[in-house]
Amino acid sequence: MTLVVPAAVLALLTLTPEARAQEATEPPDAESSAPIGEFHTSEVRHKKRVVPKYPKAAKALGAAHTRCVARVTIDTIGNPVAVEVLPPCPEVFHEATEDAVMASSWYPMRAGGQPVPAQFQVVFLYVGAGEHERRRRRLFRRR
Repeated sequence: MTLVVPAAVLALLTLTPEARAQEATEPPDAESSAPIGEFHTSEVRHKKRVVPKYPKAAKALGAAHTRCVARVTIDTIGNPVAVEVLPPCPEVFHEATEDAVMASSWYPMRAGGQPVPAQFQVVFLYVGAGEHERRRRRLFRRR
């Protein structure tokens, strides 16, 4: 009878006790860590929300109402590690959107009770200069 031993098991059997102990204590590589989970915006809660500033260049262009969507990746602590502004957001709003996302933080997402890196989308609505004040007056005027 022939015994077939997989190469991975054979490699483990041939390790010295010192090498096995070192392998057991080494932290996992970043690549082998938990995959980034895709979450819906409604599942994510802000810890700190930063509202983007309306860009001066957009005021000069006269851009009124603009909707920008950003794909955000957070780490296991809830801090943003990457942001991608998705089309059709005009280029003039990209920097303000990225700055607001990177200054914000979220509560960590969990899978199986453990915090995991997460990816989700955040929507920013840029309203032309003075529009907020007009809306506020209209909504809160005395009747």
